[in-house]
Amino acid sequence: MYHDHHNIPEADPYFLDDDVTHYSEEMISLDKYQETGVYVEEEKEKEKGDILIVFSNSLLQGTTRQIYISEDNHTYTRSYYKNRWGLWSSMPLKTISSKTYDLNSLKEPHFLLTTNVEKLINAPENLPKGSESLDNMILSIASRKVHHHIQFFIADNRRTFWIRHHHNDSSWSPWETFI
Repeated sequence: MYHDHHNIPEADPYFLDDDVTHYSEEMISLDKYQETGVYVEEEKEKEKGDILIVFSNSLLQGTTRQIYISEDNHTYTRSYYKNRWGLWSSMPLKTISSKTYDLNSLKEPHFLLTTNVEKLINAPENLPKGSESLDNMILSIASRKVHHHIQFFIADNRRTFWIRHHHNDSSWSPWETFI
């Protein structure tokens, strides 16, 4: 069994919700999603549906990663490596506690919520003014090659996304809209 030791804790199938276990029908149906993209659940009854984010092997250089974010922000991740999906692991969402936060300082794997942040430094340029304190999410992950990091910014509406990269000791790339 493969676990990405750079980025996620070892899977604990007893800790995960019953409907998000390795063998559930819903999770097995996600096996087919291996191309880079964001897949959003579109249901009229739900304001914010579930999201599946996929970073493919070409983007992460050695593995494919799925991140599943439920409507209520329970988050799980798994990797596809050597022709096999690993177990789902819980990915805790932490709220940023400071009023000002510099995204350039985030190089470790984290999943953060911007609620109550008044100023985001080095955020996407086209992030609407005043939206810093909304429930935006920032996902930071490392590729299997430790010198490559990705930041993924999910706007509060869960329909607008940005991505940027950091290679070796270089600076962060500019934010790009992610479609």
